[in-house]
Amino acid sequence: MMEVLAALTVTILLAAGSLVVGRQLLAHQQEEVFLRAVAVNWTTLRRRVDETGQTGKLTVTAGALSFTLADGRFAYLRVPASMALTAGVGVITYSGAGAFSSVTAIKLTRGNGRMVTLSFQMQWGLFRQKEEAAK
Repeated sequence: MMEVLAALTVTILLAAGSLVVGRQLLAHQQEEVFLRAVAVNWTTLRRRVDETGQTGKLTVTAGALSFTLADGRFAYLRVPASMALTAGVGVITYSGAGAFSSVTAIKLTRGNGRMVTLSFQMQWGLFRQKEEAAK
């Protein structure tokens, strides 16, 4: 009976450990999908601004990013639960040929403590992502 109880205990501990690792992997994948979606939607916004001559906006709130043109919103991205927005709340306006209302960056903290900076450069509205070590 003791051997069965010991085997059951080991099995439960291994299962609990796999749940923790699985949740961390899932959170990391959601973060990566979100960051790729930001890059794709920013590129789409720039392209549409250049094609139509409209002004594009990226509205950043604590829980979401919203991409809009004068004719309406075309993308809405929720910040994953494992990430926290630490700086950059506001509106980034892009009107083509590198014209911004202001140069800005969005700073997010990943679930593992690493900082991610998404910067929108004046030079043609380029988007850059930079990872920093946990502090």
